[in-house]
Amino acid sequence: MLIQMKKALIQADLVIPACQYACEYLTRNHRKQESYWWQQQAERQLVIDHQADVERSELVDSDQIMAYESDDATQTYLAEKLRETGKITKAWIAQKKVQYYPEYPVLVIVVECNRLLVNEMTLIDQLREALYLGCAFFIISKRDLTKL
Repeated sequence: MLIQMKKALIQADLVIPACQYACEYLTRNHRKQESYWWQQQAERQLVIDHQADVERSELVDSDQIMAYESDDATQTYLAEKLRETGKITKAWIAQKKVQYYPEYPVLVIVVECNRLLVNEMTLIDQLREALYLGCAFFIISKRDLTKL
């Protein structure tokens, strides 16, 4: 059983449950000393997960932004949602470079709004609520981008 649990440690989303099962198993079988290694692995994973959450929670001037190679479905979905507002004249999509879990992108969507009778912050908030991209993302106004 422990061999299978060790194999699970290569997948970040399985580390915590694998460690929990291993600790429970070892404790039930009076092998408490061995369970400490598993506890350390779980704690290490919790730190990494927290750091990943932090880097995905904000967009700062020092962040590296790179081109995003989106699939056609994402491009089509995003274009439709932006077009539905009738208030966005242009949009660009990029990706924030992340250290933790780079296989899960963090997108940066820059929008240029039709300035007539548009509250950009309200529009951006509405877009955040309406979009489901399956990953973390930020939406910012081109006007705000030029202030950075």
